[in-house]
Amino acid sequence: MDDLALQEPLSADYSDFGEEFERLMLKELADVTQGREAKDVGH
Repeated sequence: MDDLALQEPLSADYSDFGEEFERLMLKELADVTQGREAKDVGH
């Protein structure tokens, strides 16, 4: 992950990147949630 990208204010140049980043974060969050649920079911 690029720390500089997180520190930069979200300008027009970053708008597309921001949308893609948000999608990736939501997908990652969903994967983590599903993984946690699967782990709970496993116990």
